[in-house]
Amino acid sequence: MRYYPKGSPILGIGSVSPKSGESRYFNIYEVWSNSTVEVYKNEQGKFKFVCTAGESSLEKGTVQEFIQDQTRRYIGSWTLVDSMPIANFRTSGYPRASMFTYK
Repeated sequence: MRYYPKGSPILGIGSVSPKSGESRYFNIYEVWSNSTVEVYKNEQGKFKFVCTAGESSLEKGTVQEFIQDQTRRYIGSWTLVDSMPIANFRTSGYPRASMFTYK
């Protein structure tokens, strides 16, 4: 029996620049106009972005465990440091980082 870690399943869309919105597959500003971006820091202090439909229900400082949506591979434990409507993400000042979407 294989062990699949528990956590929120997310799927990566590649590295995204908040200024341009370009990802490996599409422009986030053209596709996710009514979404919220959750900004996390991982164990190494690197930013990670997770896009969610609607508003974030998590408070800053919340620690989330994440797994890869398709393989169920453990991705890591990240701390929520910020959250904002996607319209505000472009001018947030965050650096280019990996972006994911909840599944």
